[in-house]
Amino acid sequence: RVVAQNPGEPEFHQAVKEVLDHISLHYQENLTVSELSGLSKYSEYYFMKLFRQYTGKTLVEYINDFRMEKARYLLTHSDAPVTEIAMQVGFNSTSYFIKKFQQSNKISPHKYETDLRKIPKQPHMSRLRFYAELQ
Repeated sequence: RVVAQNPGEPEFHQAVKEVLDHISLHYQENLTVSELSGLSKYSEYYFMKLFRQYTGKTLVEYINDFRMEKARYLLTHSDAPVTEIAMQVGFNSTSYFIKKFQQSNKISPHKYETDLRKIPKQPHMSRLRFYAELQ
């Protein structure tokens, strides 16, 4: 384990970046403090303290927020049911997913999905069309 250092030092920034990268690649899995602090080479306690200083969130808050971002995308870009989306983004319990989604978004996943599907989608503008309109 690395001896406690100032969170402004590059070694700590690199360790947190590696953990954030790991979360982005493995958010669907059951991530533990032990596993993630092990990646950083810091003790669990010290890692959690510095992670919060670095991100402004606890590890659990960060992971849940990341999962919510993925869930919002899937709710608007797939036809998968809420239960399946909950599992795809790493929640083992649909009821816990719904609770966290409502806390995070002030709306249920089902209402979020149905409300956004009512909004007409804008046609994608190609790069050539975009550049042509600039000139």
